[in-house]
Amino acid sequence: MDARSTELAAALYGLIVDSVVQVSSPRVAEMVKLLENTFRAVNIGLVNELALMCRDLDVNVWEVIDAVLLFVLVTVSRASFRLMSEAAASRSKRSRRVLIYGAGSGGQMLAREMRANNDWQMNPVGFLDDDPIKQRRWILGLPVRAGSGELELSMRMHDVDELILSSQSINGDREARIREVCERHDVKVRRLFLEIR
Repeated sequence: MDARSTELAAALYGLIVDSVVQVSSPRVAEMVKLLENTFRAVNIGLVNELALMCRDLDVNVWEVIDAVLLFVLVTVSRASFRLMSEAAASRSKRSRRVLIYGAGSGGQMLAREMRANNDWQMNPVGFLDDDPIKQRRWILGLPVRAGSGELELSMRMHDVDELILSSQSINGDREARIREVCERHDVKVRRLFLEIR
């Protein structure tokens, strides 16, 4: 087979299917077909075994399948809303892009208020936090990165205009390092103060 025969075969299959994936050789194409058939056979075998187990346990196999599909759909829908919210936030040109240092209750309150109060002209793009339990998670649809260790990376990734320190415990040498990094990147640093009168 040569490039011309590959083009002809792709044109022929293109008449019947929406997209044709061209590979480098017939051997690769055969391995793709083998993998696809193996995948299909494994799935069919798995569902057959599941049906047999459900029959032996007197469990409705369709109820099990429905529950799994519902779980997958809920998970996918939540993830898609999170991604859409992040995409919408990242495209907003009307407001300053703000990184919040501290993903605790103060930082979360600040992020909620930024989203609710258009007059602030602030768009939260993510959290930084030194607590390993909060890192690598999403809170309020915003990613939480590892504190000062990922400060510069986060500022570049999100094209940050401003950083807000949301916790009074971020002070001393740690605050000085944060302010120094932000100054190098021309990012304004402010602090959240709560006051009750």
